[in-house]
Amino acid sequence: MEVAQKVMIACLLMSEGADDKTLAEFISVLEAGIEAGEGDSIALFNELMARMDGPLPEGYAGEVIGLMKAKLKLDESCRKFGLAISGMEKVLKILDGKPKNDFAAKIMMQRALSAIEQARADLV
Repeated sequence: MEVAQKVMIACLLMSEGADDKTLAEFISVLEAGIEAGEGDSIALFNELMARMDGPLPEGYAGEVIGLMKAKLKLDESCRKFGLAISGMEKVLKILDGKPKNDFAAKIMMQRALSAIEQARADLV
C-alpha cells in the first residue's frame, strides 16, 4: 500500500471512531496480508478504497482523504510523464544510432506523445 492509501484508510476509520492503537494494528495486518497475496486482505483493501469514491466523512478526515486522492492522481500522472520522457530518450538514441531508423523513431515518438496526452488528460 502507498502511504497516501494508508492515510486515507486511517482517516476513514478514525472518522468512524477507531482509536490510534487499533488503527495502527489494523493497517499493519492489512498491509501484511496484501503483501502475502491473501485474497481476503486484498478484497478488504479494495472495499475500503471504493468507499473513498462515495461521500467522504465530514471535517478534517474528509478533507485529508480528498487531498490524498488528488496526490495519488498526481503521482500517476507523473509516472505517465516519466514513461513519455523515457520514450523520447529512446527516440534520441535511435536517431543518433547507425544506421538511423527514422520509421522506428517516428513510432516511438507517437507513443511518447500519446502518453503525454493521456497524462495531461488525467490531470484535468
